[in-house]
Amino acid sequence: MVTSTEVSNDTQIIEPDTGYHGLERVNSREQKEDYIVGLCSLDFNYDPDINRYNIHIPNRSHDPGELKDRVALCDKRFTTSLFTEIGDNALVQYGRVMHRRKQFDLLLKNVRQQLDRSGDSKMIRLQKQGDNFVARALVSPRFKRMDVDELIPLIERCLKGANMRALGGRNTQGGVIVARWVSNEPIFSHNDRNIFIGFQLRTSDIGESALYFEPFGCDGFCDNGMVFGKKALDLKPLYIKHSGKNITLRGFIPQQRIPYADSYKIEKYIRASLSPGRMEMMKVLLDDSFKRTFDKDAELVIQRIGRYYDLTNEEITIAKEEFIEGENHAYGIQAAFTATAQKVETFERRERIERECGGKILEQPKELWEKLVLAA
Repeated sequence: MVTSTEVSNDTQIIEPDTGYHGLERVNSREQKEDYIVGLCSLDFNYDPDINRYNIHIPNRSHDPGELKDRVALCDKRFTTSLFTEIGDNALVQYGRVMHRRKQFDLLLKNVRQQLDRSGDSKMIRLQKQGDNFVARALVSPRFKRMDVDELIPLIERCLKGANMRALGGRNTQGGVIVARWVSNEPIFSHNDRNIFIGFQLRTSDIGESALYFEPFGCDGFCDNGMVFGKKALDLKPLYIKHSGKNITLRGFIPQQRIPYADSYKIEKYIRASLSPGRMEMMKVLLDDSFKRTFDKDAELVIQRIGRYYDLTNEEITIAKEEFIEGENHAYGIQAAFTATAQKVETFERRERIERECGGKILEQPKELWEKLVLAA
C-alpha cells in the first residue's frame, strides 16, 4: 500500500516495464515551488561552466519587508516554452542556431529584450533536483495543480474501510502521474483467471493538463491491466481541469489545497465506482467477454484486431506470442494485448494499449466483435 507519507518522501526512479510501480519522483512540498511572475521581471542567463541556462526570479515573500529571490536552472522543456511564449517558434529556431554557434551573448540580449517587452504574467513551477531548483513548466497563472501529495490522502480517506489496495503508479516523461487502486478480492473468476476492479487517476505534475479518474481492472493471472471507457460501466471518467481563481501577481504559493467542490466530486466518483451496482455491471461485462468465442485461428484474429486498434507489427507479433492456447474468446484476446503492453518502451504506450485493446475489446458491441472476427 502506498501511503501519503511514502508518496511525499519518495524520490526514487524505478526502471520502466517492471510491472506495477511505486510512485517515483513525487516530491514533498519543500521540493516544489510555484511562482507567479511578470515575464518582464525575469532575468535569463547562461552558465558556461555547466552549459545550462537559468532564470533569476524576483519574489515577494509573506514578509512585506523581505525580498526573497530564486535562481533556477532551466530544463529543455521550460526553455522551449519560454521562447515560444515571448517569440513564437521563430525565437525557438533562432535560439537553437545561436546555441549551436555558441553565440550566447547575442542570444541572451535578444531574449531579454523580448522579456522586457512582455506584459504577460505566468506561473513557473520549480522542482528541487539535488542542490538546485530546476524550472520545469511555464503555465497560465490560472493553473492550479492537484498534487499527488494532496490527492493520495484524500483517496485513502475515501477508501477507509473499503477492501482495496494500491498498485502504485508512475511519473511519465511528460510529467503525467498515473496511480491505480483495485479490490483486494477478485470480483469475478473464470477458470484460473481472477479479475480485480478499481480505478486509476491521471494528473499532471507540470504543464496545463487535468485530473482524470477512470475505471480500471486487472487480472491476477497475468497482471494485465484494463482501462475502461464511459460505456462499459455507465460511469464516464471524472475530469477536473487544473485551473482556479486568479492568484496574486507577485508571491510564492506555499500550498494549494484541493477545493471543496473538487474534493466532493472525487469522493462521489470513488463511491460510485465501487458501488455494488457497478460491480454487478462489471461481472456481466466480464462474463460476456468469455462467452464471445471464435473458431478461427487466434493469430488471424489478433492480427485483425491489432490493426483495427493501430498497433505496430512488433506489438501484434508479441501479442500472438502472449496468447494463451485455448482462450478463444474476447477476454483471451484482450489479455494477449494487455500482456504485450507490459513490454513496450514507454508507460504512455502501455496505458494506451490497456485502454484501446484492454477496456475497449471488453466493451465492444457484439456486432463489432463479430465483424472483426469474421474479417480475420
